[in-house]
Amino acid sequence: MNVLGCERGQTSHETTFGKVVRTVWSTTEFVVDDVPLRGLLDPHLDHPQLVSVFDTWPASDAEKVMRLGDFPEQHWPGIGRIPVLMCPCGDPYCGAFTCRLGTDGDTVTWSNWAFEDFANTAESLPLVPDYMFSAAQYGALIDRVLAQLEAPSQPLTVVEGAWRRRSVLSRILRRRTSEADEALHWLDARAVRPSLADPGGASASYLDFLEDLELCQADFAATGLHVPPAARPETLNRLRRILQSPHSISLPTKTLWAVRWLADHLAASSRD
Repeated sequence: MNVLGCERGQTSHETTFGKVVRTVWSTTEFVVDDVPLRGLLDPHLDHPQLVSVFDTWPASDAEKVMRLGDFPEQHWPGIGRIPVLMCPCGDPYCGAFTCRLGTDGDTVTWSNWAFEDFANTAESLPLVPDYMFSAAQYGALIDRVLAQLEAPSQPLTVVEGAWRRRSVLSRILRRRTSEADEALHWLDARAVRPSLADPGGASASYLDFLEDLELCQADFAATGLHVPPAARPETLNRLRRILQSPHSISLPTKTLWAVRWLADHLAASSRD
């Protein structure tokens, strides 16, 4: 008999409308026998952005899916099959890891795994084993997940990146800026909704992360790429801490690229 558990994880999503905004959300991560379900599935198909049905649908609908296999789409993914991990947009047709849900009173079974989407034939995953859970333990786990979802779902962090700088005319004329100018431009990012609910825990490390980012912005704003030699080691350390931090998931893609580019530039300058 397998044991199903859950942990709180994170996923992020980036939108662009004038400014680039990256939002980080808390997610429900299923764990089977102490191994994250994503880790059991991803070796077969790499879809790191997929999330649980609890992270995309109203809790009442997600509960029906996970307990009863009561899926609101009549023709997908098929009778008795459920999406265990699916696209963050909530549309199962974008792609989902699915399995057959079996219940016989005492046990709950996940079997016959596949990856399915709207455009392609379902891809069977025969190397993923069947999992059998105690019905009582499975039900208690769903109850625990629902209890965690009682609070309104709010973003953990929202980081706003720089405005798009290139005008329509510059794109038409194919004017290009140097990588250095691009890096300095995209380094400009601000947390508009940091996670501050737990000042003594994870939020404390996030505040340290933001401080490193703000100090790097100040260093380069004052001197451009010409950071004084005496200040380079500390600036480089800050950039590296940003790259190594688990909070780097909260930075817009271009800002993260800028941090990496500037770190490489300073490291090369320090060797000269």
